[in-house]
Amino acid sequence: MATVKVVVCGLGGVGKAFLQLLAERTQEIEEKYGLRFVLGAAVDIGGAATSTNENGLAAAELLAHLHGEAAVEDFSDVGRPGLTGEHVIQSGVADVLVEMTPTNLIDGEPGKTHIFAAVEKGMQVVSANKGPIVLFYEELHALARKHDCALHI
Repeated sequence: MATVKVVVCGLGGVGKAFLQLLAERTQEIEEKYGLRFVLGAAVDIGGAATSTNENGLAAAELLAHLHGEAAVEDFSDVGRPGLTGEHVIQSGVADVLVEMTPTNLIDGEPGKTHIFAAVEKGMQVVSANKGPIVLFYEELHALARKHDCALHI
């Protein structure tokens, strides 16, 4: 079974829905596709929760914490106030970036920074955030080709 370590940036409605899918369908994905998704980190505006543990963060527990109106950076003993998405991506805790921060069609931030950092590390990128893709399409695709990774939008 292949293990895929994931970092999630953006924990609004879409990010929480993604965590819900991870929590509910892990076994189904493992059985059907032979993939084991491990949540290496989750990042939002105030900080992050990261795990160096081979099992990653418990998606269901993190989701329950977030639904209680608590912040990700306050999650258990793995919360890190002020830790940015860029720093988490550069730390190498994941193979795949799932980028779901709000779309910004002015400068593409913070998604632009997250996606560029991930592509420069050769990570696969899945983005619900279209701002950076629209604004930097050519540059991102050229960089992805250079680093032999893909952008999934």
